[in-house]
Amino acid sequence: MDENVAIFDRFAQQVIQKGLFPIPYVGPGGGRFNNPPAPHLELCVLTSGCIEKFRVGSLSNRLPLHHLALHTVHFGNRSSYFTGVISSCIFFEVGRDPTFAWLGQRPVSIVFPLRDPAGVVGLLTQINERCLAIHPAGGTYPSGPYAFDPQRDGMDGTPRHILLQAAVLELWGTLLQEVRPPGDPPESTGSVPVTQAETFMRRHYSNPGLTLADIAQSAHLSPDHFGRLFHRETGLTPMHRLRSIRIGHACRLMHQAGLRIREIARHVGFEDPLHFSRLFRAEMGLSPRAYRLFSCQITRK
Repeated sequence: MDENVAIFDRFAQQVIQKGLFPIPYVGPGGGRFNNPPAPHLELCVLTSGCIEKFRVGSLSNRLPLHHLALHTVHFGNRSSYFTGVISSCIFFEVGRDPTFAWLGQRPVSIVFPLRDPAGVVGLLTQINERCLAIHPAGGTYPSGPYAFDPQRDGMDGTPRHILLQAAVLELWGTLLQEVRPPGDPPESTGSVPVTQAETFMRRHYSNPGLTLADIAQSAHLSPDHFGRLFHRETGLTPMHRLRSIRIGHACRLMHQAGLRIREIARHVGFEDPLHFSRLFRAEMGLSPRAYRLFSCQITRK
């Protein structure tokens, strides 16, 4: 695993030192790989199905369920179409940085299991949201505009750019933890169970079936014990905190004009749009439609 860790670590260090790489695309993937040669690094996570065989240049590999593939696109990649596959992916253009010229010397294809695939997908969704906040037209692949391009969109230190860079770094930091063998538990400035539960909720908020028992299990406590501990430390019940996280993400999605209210509700874990509207009003003091109108007026000023 040493070489694998080195690739993830080098990329994260370059983002820290030099800023964001261009992102040709981030979002849902299809049931196949079909990318022409380009100086790109691709990450792909499967949350349903299996790609039994794909090729990266001269290399062959298999991408099972709940695994992540990292590979270069310099030599192209191909596969047959596999039904039932649901994937999320992101591409980074590395051709503008001579530091990564070595990636074009030979094909690279790494596949490894994820301990928290839904969390990684959640981070990819967050990066997509933050790219759309900068460039609302989005990206298409393999041709068309990039989701994010520093030459087009700038890197002027505005909050939107800082948030995007933070999301990309969180993704690479999370993947570094995933690719390394399990070691010591992460450091925490507060209660470890509550910190673990907060992380779990932020990564799985889009799951409409998330329960108190699920959250308590992530903290390795019984629901009753966890509920008392969480309320004592935060002043909120765990489900109230989950609702706040969901509503917070919904507020950010309100700025995407192409999304309907019911679509936003589904994206943040609510199957019933009416229930979502009631909870949104209780949390924000406005209906979702009124909040969207108000926030758009503020943005224009």
